[in-house]
Amino acid sequence: MNRLRRYALAALAALATATPGFAAEYRFDITDAVGPLGVCFGDCGFDLGMQFSRIDSADLLIRGVFEPGVINSYGDENGAELPFDQLYWTIKLGDAAFQDNVGNSKSFAGVDGEFESLVGLGSIPILDSPWLFLVNGPAQFPVDPADLAFLHDGEGHIYSYTISGWVDAMLVTPVVHFDQITLILNGVAVPEPSALAMGSLLLLASAGRRPCRAFLR
Repeated sequence: MNRLRRYALAALAALATATPGFAAEYRFDITDAVGPLGVCFGDCGFDLGMQFSRIDSADLLIRGVFEPGVINSYGDENGAELPFDQLYWTIKLGDAAFQDNVGNSKSFAGVDGEFESLVGLGSIPILDSPWLFLVNGPAQFPVDPADLAFLHDGEGHIYSYTISGWVDAMLVTPVVHFDQITLILNGVAVPEPSALAMGSLLLLASAGRRPCRAFLR
């Protein structure tokens, strides 16, 4: 009987190892990595506190306040003053400073006041330019899971900045303040949820047998 139990436990352990992990959504607050202005030109690293065996997609949920600027429409002191909201926020993530794997840009055109926006992170093309992958929403260049492999150890680096045009005619510069920047990952965490579940069952089964043995003695 003991041998049969050992075989059963061995089979359960093998099943726990062979069972593929369940993909799930994980959210991480990375606001502190870039600060309230969302700008970092240096080595802004972050640690998610967990590892992944697979990551299928990555997005950013950004919340904050945007204040449009004022521009001189004619470029001189006699020109009309007009609202100006042409500010673009660009962010790139990689495994080391200035080595970028994924990124995207957010346009604040039409925004005045509080905002909430989901920005999809996509693979950065060889001809790297913020204007080349400037979209609001899903990334123009779909992410390749291989480009997200740098996040498997739960660590990464950020490079981010803002861009605005018509600098010479700017009377009041537009300003964006980030209250929260959340990195959303869809993938399989390590240890995998299925392995944890099976391991818990094994522990419960083992704990449940011992009292019975003691009772029989």
